Amino acid sequence: NNLGHLLAESGRLGEAVELIERAVRLAPGFAEAFRNLGHALTAQQRPADAARAYRRAVELGADAYLGLATALREQGLVDEAIAAFRKAIAIGGRQATAFHSLGMLLSARQREAEAIEVYEQWLRRDPENPVARHLLAACCHQSVPERASNAYVEAVFDGFASVFDQRLKDLEYHAPELVGQLVSRRAAGAAGALRILDAGCGTGLCGPSLRPYASRLTGVDLSARMLERARSLDCYDRLVRAELGAFLGGGEEEFDLIVSADTLVYFGELATILHAVSGALAPGGSLIATLERAEEAPAPGYRLNAHGRYSHSEGYVRSVCRDCGLRLDSLRREVLRQEMGQPVAGLLFEAVKDA
Repeated sequence: NNLGHLLAESGRLGEAVELIERAVRLAPGFAEAFRNLGHALTAQQRPADAARAYRRAVELGADAYLGLATALREQGLVDEAIAAFRKAIAIGGRQATAFHSLGMLLSARQREAEAIEVYEQWLRRDPENPVARHLLAACCHQSVPERASNAYVEAVFDGFASVFDQRLKDLEYHAPELVGQLVSRRAAGAAGALRILDAGCGTGLCGPSLRPYASRLTGVDLSARMLERARSLDCYDRLVRAELGAFLGGGEEEFDLIVSADTLVYFGELATILHAVSGALAPGGSLIATLERAEEAPAPGYRLNAHGRYSHSEGYVRSVCRDCGLRLDSLRREVLRQEMGQPVAGLLFEAVKDA
């Protein structure tokens, strides 16, 4: 069991599963081994098998409800997952993860009143938690911020960094691909010639499609752990940990192209950040970015959704670009990802700073 656990931590999942399965055959009442088996099977993306291991661990007295709930959620067994997350919260342990996941599942099921209760309970236990505060505002539509706080963004993405790429693959995430296709059309004939900023670069999913066109490729992100992953690609000339608006407003560099795949979804009010983008672009430079699309949105044209991201109306995007000195060259409707089995409606746009 111990050797299997270490191998799983090292990414040698096949060997880990084999060893831990031997452990539970030798000691069928070994609760910890069943829990570790569930962890290894989860890492192998075998949620049904993982759920069986976690159930046995729970029967034997182990605290494995969080793993069980996650495995059930991955199978689409939402009601069972909700019950298991509630058990995980009642028992204790990694409660922040359980509160977060439970609230999001309840919101996705349009059970907002229950989600609000979950976030309020979370805040009673951890009054300064930025994730709980942001998601509560998103659910109850009170004290809605104009943008996600730095603390919220850091907490969410530092927490997701290790599984971010695989999670987005599971969600059929298309934003980097869509951005890359538009960049290739825009930058055709400019191989190795452009100063490019990957705004909210995350783990570097856009980096490989930007590198061929860059004389200098800079990435900026708030999450230190996401930047560690991006650094491992050896794709960027410079990676900076900073809030995007502060970085752009610092005037350190001028860019021919700024790209942003699903970063502006954490800004509701866009005028401030797009003014900063305009100021950092060279004359004739472009912004290529994605947003989530709102069919209807309250004035002035955006809303904070229960999942914590903002969506924007097309009219609002057109108006803000114009007011910020950016000419909107294209604005297309696209599907950015799948979420809870439903397509997420998005916008892909290019805005140009006139020479």
